[in-house]
Amino acid sequence: ADHVAAMDMLLQLAKTQRESEAISTIEDLFRMLFAPAALYYLRVENTSSQATMPIPAASMAAMKALTGEHAWSADNEGFLLRIGHSEETLGILAVEKLAFPQYRERYLNMALAISGVCGLAIDNARNRKRLVRIWSASANLSTASVRWRWRGGPRKSKCFVCVAALMMSCLVLVSGFVRSRSKY
Repeated sequence: ADHVAAMDMLLQLAKTQRESEAISTIEDLFRMLFAPAALYYLRVENTSSQATMPIPAASMAAMKALTGEHAWSADNEGFLLRIGHSEETLGILAVEKLAFPQYRERYLNMALAISGVCGLAIDNARNRKRLVRIWSASANLSTASVRWRWRGGPRKSKCFVCVAALMMSCLVLVSGFVRSRSKY
């Protein structure tokens, strides 16, 4: 029954479109699977980190010090887990005070098995946000071009300027997007 529920939660995770939804679903999944007394998520982007909720200082320090894929918590009743995609760290999860710490090895193995799916969901949400931003920028430029043309004036030069501006901004945004994805 636990495996069916976990698979259902992973399916819900795959359907998320915003990063906040993905993080919330990941937190729910880890609470359901491991029943920790405390669960913290530290969002990481471009080497800066942001807590999604208040995190105790000791937990925060341990999360920021994580260098590998995982580590045991200081009291050995939980673990830290890197959530990432490829080489990029997207977040760090602290699962503390497990209800059944005697099964921590099993719990960690399960967490490591699903961490890739969690990272993929967060990466997809971030990519979707970037693409929406690119689409909005191009739509705004197109709307400005139509309004400018509607008001009259030299059509050829204005259209050329608007198309050139649209192409340049799309190239700049796409090249930035490609550079950020070049790690894959």
